[in-house]
Amino acid sequence: MKKYILGFAFLLGINSTFAQTTSIGPLIGINSSVQKGDISFEKWKAADLNVGAFLNHSKNDKFGLRIEALYTSLGTEYTNSSEVLKTGYIQIPVYGVAYFGKQGSAVRPKLMAGPYVGFLTNFGGTKINLNKDDYNKVDAGLKAAAGLNVRLSNQIWLNADLHYGLGLVDISKLESKIHNNAWGLNVGVSFPVK
Repeated sequence: MKKYILGFAFLLGINSTFAQTTSIGPLIGINSSVQKGDISFEKWKAADLNVGAFLNHSKNDKFGLRIEALYTSLGTEYTNSSEVLKTGYIQIPVYGVAYFGKQGSAVRPKLMAGPYVGFLTNFGGTKINLNKDDYNKVDAGLKAAAGLNVRLSNQIWLNADLHYGLGLVDISKLESKIHNNAWGLNVGVSFPVK
């Protein structure tokens, strides 16, 4: 019996040494996007909205995982006309996160990178000769971000991230190949999960 008690105590000690932290929170931001590919004369679309939620999980103070679920507005403007294409996606990025600075610091820089998948939900714009059936329902690519976590109070953090998304999937069903690209700034507040 002593063996089991000592073994259990040992495992508890290991678990506290490698403490895990999990937090969740709301997320809001803006992005500017363009759809690049075989189409010429495109330019970056004016800033539009991102809104959603995120989950952070880390097993140590240097590395972690972040999953987001957000509605994001993408699209493009055409420079030689007044056409504006707007598409809306439910996007799910999964990031590996590297944290910098000491764990007790009030400000912690971070770098994030990973894949994303997006599901087309809205399609519209002004003076466009396309419709939702001309686009694939799924987009996928890579995202990278740099940001800061700023402690607001004990275990509550402001998360600010500047990100770039590079679409790798041809989103057009037409002959032209088109890929989503977007820059954005997101801000959120994380709360601990007990």
